[in-house]
Amino acid sequence: MNLNRFQTFAFLFVAALLIGLNVWSIARPADKTKIRYVRSQEVVYGFLGMKEAQNEFELKRQGWVAQLDTLQQDFQTTLNQYSQEISRLSVEERSKREELLRVQQNNIAEYTQQVQQRIQEEENRVMTGVLNQVNAFAEKYALNSDCDIVLGTTSDGSILYGSDGHDVTDEFLLAMNQWYDPNAVAE
Repeated sequence: MNLNRFQTFAFLFVAALLIGLNVWSIARPADKTKIRYVRSQEVVYGFLGMKEAQNEFELKRQGWVAQLDTLQQDFQTTLNQYSQEISRLSVEERSKREELLRVQQNNIAEYTQQVQQRIQEEENRVMTGVLNQVNAFAEKYALNSDCDIVLGTTSDGSILYGSDGHDVTDEFLLAMNQWYDPNAVAE
């Protein structure tokens, strides 16, 4: 009989606890946190600042590639000239021309590495500047929209699901492009 009393007491205790938790969850104030998200890739690549930065980067890249093309054309011209005249050159003159060709090849290889490094550094600089602008605007957007949190989706799955009502990508992008000042210096 003591066991039945214990079981009854335990049952009543658990029931009271569950009822109490249900009442508490209903009666407590609802969490009023306003959370929104944006599709990050669309925001970054739809941002006018990114488009402008990409255009400026492409102009620099084309200049570096044009210089590389000039070096390669000069090398090819020197090589063709050497090939046509090799039978008439003295051993000493052949040696000088071959050394000139080696120097030109080395210059091309070094410049190619420099261009690749410049391209990588410039891409990083541009992307950092754009992301700084997007992040600065995200804070302004959140404050002006009374949002507590603005999340960004990524292809890595940082947000696995969000209802359309919480997706503010289009509104965010429109406001950011209106806010963007191409004459302002990016931080």
